[in-house]
Amino acid sequence: TADRRYRRIFEAAPQNYLLLAPDFTIIEANRAYLRATMTDLDAIVRRPLFDVFPDNPGDPEANGVRNLTASLDAVLCGKAEHAMALQRYDIRRPDGTWEVRHWKPRNIPILDANGEVEVIIHHAEDVTQAVLAGHRRAG
Repeated sequence: TADRRYRRIFEAAPQNYLLLAPDFTIIEANRAYLRATMTDLDAIVRRPLFDVFPDNPGDPEANGVRNLTASLDAVLCGKAEHAMALQRYDIRRPDGTWEVRHWKPRNIPILDANGEVEVIIHHAEDVTQAVLAGHRRAG
């Protein structure tokens, strides 16, 4: 069926995609996103986004939750795509330690028949290596 074909395409996409409900509950994530965030779909689906991906408590300057919330709110209010500035947003490893990560996030609304946001596509390109290489050159 078409549903199965679209699911296979979503799963196989090389970019990182997370699908969010308008209340920021995780609906789905593709394999690339799960790999990039060191997570398992069964462990994150149907959970609030910021319960799964909180700010790194060891980084007093962490602002990922605040900035991503603002971007998602902009998508809900404007019903239009929002591209975030480069964002440091550390990821918790399976062993509970934190890994520094830098992302280039975009949030894209999918509207229902009434023009309301039904789903938000969160695309987060991992640009950590480029950012760290730039810091090494600059230092």
